[in-house]
Amino acid sequence: MQRVFKLSLQATTTTTTTCYNSSGLKENGSKKDLADGFRLWIDIVEPTPDELINLQKEFNLDSHVFDLIKQKAKRPQTRILDNYLFTIILDIQYKTQTINY
Repeated sequence: MQRVFKLSLQATTTTTTTCYNSSGLKENGSKKDLADGFRLWIDIVEPTPDELINLQKEFNLDSHVFDLIKQKAKRPQTRILDNYLFTIILDIQYKTQTINY
């Protein structure tokens, strides 16, 4: 059973959980859904240190994964670990300039 974690960089902290299986999606999923054969996607954006600690403890996640999250310079990546996938996805944000003639 693999769990998928996605980290995106945005301005505010948000956490969304979605469970999925071959039958479809279930919004606001939880760890309990894993026992029913669902896979769990946790989308956590700009997590606080306490949120990361709680997530690591709740799901017994590898501490090296959280070292990657804490690094200031991130790059998109996916790591396949024993019983879950860990993915960092970065948003591209463009700064616009107004040119006055």
